[in-house]
Amino acid sequence: MREKPPIRLLALDLDDTLLGTDKKIHPDDRLAIQKARGKGIRPVIVTGRHWLNAHQYAEELGDDVPVIATGGASIHGPRGELWKAYRLSREAALQMVRWAQEADVAVRVDYELSWFYNRRPELDFW
Repeated sequence: MREKPPIRLLALDLDDTLLGTDKKIHPDDRLAIQKARGKGIRPVIVTGRHWLNAHQYAEELGDDVPVIATGGASIHGPRGELWKAYRLSREAALQMVRWAQEADVAVRVDYELSWFYNRRPELDFW
């Protein structure tokens, strides 16, 4: 029987997973992450949120926690440095908003350090 490889990475989603309804990290979760670190397992935030709305939680967990944000469209190092980005052109982002408007669908498109909406958001995105 093959030996299992060691766990080296702990991917942490934010909303309704790591964060409670109060948008805070529960002390029990902090303790579990600390125990994982003690075993050599590195925590990484992985979220649909934009980096601007996610990095504070990485910082709360330590100064070595990277963030995979915007559903994988950007990867930031522990100090916020951009490691990799998969970006739409501004024109493509705006075209997506126009198509959503024509289909009567609410949409938010993340672009660089801003967001494009086709109507005022009714929900608190984060």
